[in-house]
Amino acid sequence: MDAALANSAFVVGGWPDETGASPLFGVWKTTPARPAVAFALDSKQEPATGPRWEAKLPAGLAADEALRGAGQAVHEAYLALPEAARRLDAYATSRRAGVSFAATAAEEAELDRYLRALRQDAVAFGLGDRLDAVWDEVIGPFRAAFDEALQQTGNLAWVETEQAGTRLGQTVVSWTGDVRTAWRAGLDRTEADLHRRHLDLALDARQTLLRAIALAVQGAAVVAAAVTPGGALLVLPAVWRFVTRISGIIRNAG
Repeated sequence: MDAALANSAFVVGGWPDETGASPLFGVWKTTPARPAVAFALDSKQEPATGPRWEAKLPAGLAADEALRGAGQAVHEAYLALPEAARRLDAYATSRRAGVSFAATAAEEAELDRYLRALRQDAVAFGLGDRLDAVWDEVIGPFRAAFDEALQQTGNLAWVETEQAGTRLGQTVVSWTGDVRTAWRAGLDRTEADLHRRHLDLALDARQTLLRAIALAVQGAAVVAAAVTPGGALLVLPAVWRFVTRISGIIRNAG
């Protein structure tokens, strides 16, 4: 499956590029939003807005393997979210009890370092003044990315599938679940199934991201109550980073 994924191109346009060299779920490269494009393969109907999920698949059975590999990555991330929640609760519990937290994993150590910097700056400067430079440089971008991610998941999703350079189908899905699809003329059943599977994959990825966002919001409230006077909004970017690292939504990013 790794080889099939390597020979494919999965891109989500209009998603915040917080991942650097690490693709979303280890699969999707993130790019800036494109200008609005007309819906349908060869028409000039109303434009589609929101995240644009694209798959450029290889010919033959490798396309099936690529979709299965990407689906497995999303599924694993979804299953890992409860573990992220458990570890956030454990971290908050230890800090609430006044016990010195001994970080046993890189994610907890990073979270602890950022939150300690926030608390120290809040005491030294007051909440209205600037935070420590480390906080500004590392966490600031994640706050912006999180805000954009939250907005993007509420918009339309545009899903487009190509195989061996031939566009198979385009689908626009609204937040309410309305679906509109344009198919290439003369599409066979196997090709149509590839686009349907890619559509399901993109929607599963979006649903996992929504669950991660909800978990980060809830976790930020719990952590903030335990470790900082600054409130949940200040700790949210650090918790979002923590959740996405543990789940594998964002992998091996600095």
